[in-house]
Amino acid sequence: MKYLKQAVPAADIDTLRINLSVKEDALTADPKAPGYVQRVRHSPEPVCDWCADAAPVYAYAASQLSTGEAGRCWRWLACERCSRMVDNGNWDALERRTAARFKKHFAEKLGNVSDALINEAVRHSLNQFHKYAIVEGEPQQP
Repeated sequence: MKYLKQAVPAADIDTLRINLSVKEDALTADPKAPGYVQRVRHSPEPVCDWCADAAPVYAYAASQLSTGEAGRCWRWLACERCSRMVDNGNWDALERRTAARFKKHFAEKLGNVSDALINEAVRHSLNQFHKYAIVEGEPQQP
């Protein structure tokens, strides 16, 4: 299965950087407010959505925005290595790479996080990709 992707030019990385800074400002809310949820991001910079590599070079298309709204967008950023894993269907290796990176990164922000929780988060992330990633050549709903 070949997923729809495009190279990410430097100008798009700059735009993503601006968008991430605006979203980060919007997420900085009063922790005492009702409904407050602590958000943990890989980075305030655009990074690979699987391994958090600081050099994303591709974006994969999705049929749903990360907010849950229907709409075509370029949702997942990928570094060269993770993109090869996606393109080759090497899901087990991608899952292990992502889990190792999540564990290291989020442990720094949240403390000790169980392997089971990390693995569940990674599986959920990959399931979202399989569910919403656009396959090349398949007709899309408007």
